[in-house]
Amino acid sequence: MNIQMLMKQANEMQRKMAKIEKELNEKEYSKSLGGGAINIKMMGNFSISNIEIDEELLESSNKEMLEEMLKEGLNELIATAKNEKDQLMNGLTGGVKFPGAF
Repeated sequence: MNIQMLMKQANEMQRKMAKIEKELNEKEYSKSLGGGAINIKMMGNFSISNIEIDEELLESSNKEMLEEMLKEGLNELIATAKNEKDQLMNGLTGGVKFPGAF
């Protein structure tokens, strides 16, 4: 195998990785908690795009429960997005980690 072929393959892999990352960053993940009392939406780049909280939950004195539900939902969304990204990138790279790539 020559160096030119290796460079071509590396460039192709980098292009594919950038495409996957762009698609994942634009993907929206949703999580509903407490029977729909809280709905959270997060983008694949881990930015929260929306949080909806049922009025009844806000009116009650359940501050600690609300905080716990939000923490749980956000952590689950982050884990889901991260796992999907890891699976897609590992499928592309065969599990080889490239420093600074993702």
